[in-house]
Amino acid sequence: MNSSEEDITQIIRFARKAGKIAIGRVATMETLKNRHGTLILLTRDASAKIEKEIRKFDARIDIVRLFEKESLGYILGRKEVSVCIILDGKFSERIKQLQSEND
Repeated sequence: MNSSEEDITQIIRFARKAGKIAIGRVATMETLKNRHGTLILLTRDASAKIEKEIRKFDARIDIVRLFEKESLGYILGRKEVSVCIILDGKFSERIKQLQSEND
């Protein structure tokens, strides 16, 4: 894990502690239906079906692909997580910035 990924990990943990993240496909879809959320985190090994489903609800929301299901799950205190949504714009902007530096 490089320094950008470590920084993103810390931001995700802060967002979780602050209650600014919805975890899992169902929670993500409900959040999108209610027009909340600022950034989707989708694991590299998530199915294309999940991304297609997300795009049905909101074609404009940014999606960042990072980590594997097990890694994101570990960060969030679960076994596996393939998708989650950030609910706070500041957390989202920082993750996008770090991800672009990583590319």
